Amino acid sequence: MKYFLLPVIFVASFCVSVSLEGESDYERNINILQIGLVNTMRALGETTIDQAPYQSAINVLEDAQRVVSFETQNPTIVAKNIKVKLDGAITKMRRVLEILRDSEGLRRQIAAQSVKDLKAILPGLKTGFTDIFKTPTDLKNALYEAVKALIATLEKFIAADPVTPAEEEDAAKKEEKRFRVIGKDIIEMLKALQSSSMKDAKVKPVMDKLMELKNSIKAWAVYNKFYGVSLEPLSKTMAMVYTALELVGGRDIYTADPKSRLKSLTEAVHEQQNSLFGRLVSINPAEATVFDITDQLTKLLWVWSKGL
Repeated sequence: MKYFLLPVIFVASFCVSVSLEGESDYERNINILQIGLVNTMRALGETTIDQAPYQSAINVLEDAQRVVSFETQNPTIVAKNIKVKLDGAITKMRRVLEILRDSEGLRRQIAAQSVKDLKAILPGLKTGFTDIFKTPTDLKNALYEAVKALIATLEKFIAADPVTPAEEEDAAKKEEKRFRVIGKDIIEMLKALQSSSMKDAKVKPVMDKLMELKNSIKAWAVYNKFYGVSLEPLSKTMAMVYTALELVGGRDIYTADPKSRLKSLTEAVHEQQNSLFGRLVSINPAEATVFDITDQLTKLLWVWSKGL
């Protein structure tokens, strides 16, 4: 079975692309979810936790999202609250696979916590007496089976090499240590940029490091159950930092009134930083790390604004 894993995933992705060209073949689109997506999640379990092609499975999920988006366009056919559940299920599965992909050496612990998180969304996908229309029923059933298949795969990985509570705690400490180091590196990189002009600043390495930090915090969050809503303010702040660097690096900011645009950007970053300030009383080292990075970025942007 292991030898058929990549063909299964490739065919699932290919079929989604073909089905979307017609955009009217409902049965084919549903089959992509019921067969292609579900089989992809199952096929992952035929490898090992360290050898599974997570990115290929993520690609299939992206295609599945396009199918769901197409089939839920009309709110009179699929209610908005159902669409939210469907989108949420795909997002949750994608997040799990991304963290597993990016967290080599810590995957068993991540899988153990992810099983709990995925099981929590199953009730919202289960059909009941109120589900009388074909499209929402088919979509919910398909996503329900896909989530169940991913849970089964993760449980298979865990059973092959169980995680002890001590290992789980140790993994959380290691990941915290890792993102603290990455955070300090980013702060030093931002400090170093103060000696260069904004136009000459090499921000790409900082952006890459920021993505590394994001993935590390995601993994740490799994162990500490800061998963989903509780990470939202932190995620927004990190996105703001990334966007600020992207604007500077893309040179778009220089097209018209750069001083005014930089001032607005600085104020936006500072405002987002303040959203974390009141939360620092909680024992959350991830928020403290991102707060310090945002503080350093604000200082850098003010320095650059004086040079314009």
